[in-house]
Amino acid sequence: MSYADLLDKFDDAVVRCSSVSRKYAGIPSPTGRHFWASVIFTRICTSSFSLLMLLPKNRWSKHFLDHWDYASVATLTRSIFESYMAFYYLCVEDVSHDEWDCRLNLFNLHDCISRKKLFENIGEDQDFIKKFDVQTDELRTRLISNSFFSSLNEKQRKHYLIGKEAYVMLKDEIIRRIGMEDSVYRTMYRFLSVQVHTFPMSYYRMGHKERGRGIHSQTEEGYTSICIEWLTPVLIRAYEEMEDIFNKALAK
Repeated sequence: MSYADLLDKFDDAVVRCSSVSRKYAGIPSPTGRHFWASVIFTRICTSSFSLLMLLPKNRWSKHFLDHWDYASVATLTRSIFESYMAFYYLCVEDVSHDEWDCRLNLFNLHDCISRKKLFENIGEDQDFIKKFDVQTDELRTRLISNSFFSSLNEKQRKHYLIGKEAYVMLKDEIIRRIGMEDSVYRTMYRFLSVQVHTFPMSYYRMGHKERGRGIHSQTEEGYTSICIEWLTPVLIRAYEEMEDIFNKALAK
């Protein structure tokens, strides 16, 4: 399929996502699951439109020349996909109330500890930092008293209570539950991560492959095409799942 055709399909998916987002805007969330679905889906929509604006020959931005930058496309692609993983994990997968509560509080713990470290690094006042310690203790208490969390083995519980992990399972397990082919995911994620972290593979052989200079080449077009071709079905799935989540709530 040509780049132009892939761009049209990606454009259509982004527009559909935006339409679904507007459709359910302003509706009170009946549950925490619906609230977080709104938050994370909005993140998916915003980032996806940013990616669309970055793509050469898109119909939304006016420019004098096409700037080809597959590395930036890849970086946004990974970010959007990771947003979808969070969306599926917290809002789509049907789990018990206790497991959902455990997942949310582990997110909260990770967020709290991350913020504490950030403010410590910029030299924030210790009285302000101590507020995060209080919240951290409260979140750990919630997790310890959660029946799903208690069902984990002792090693897992100790590991998650540190707060370095946001998910109560490995990303590979989330991918398996989503139903994505493991080999495809691993290949794409490795390719995208190379660009995100600017590993040597992202800039070695730039001259030989005619890439990384902002101009069109078969390599630039090919890598850009791979990104949007892979991401488009993810966006389609996201807006279909968002529709399902809120349609069920409105039906009740």
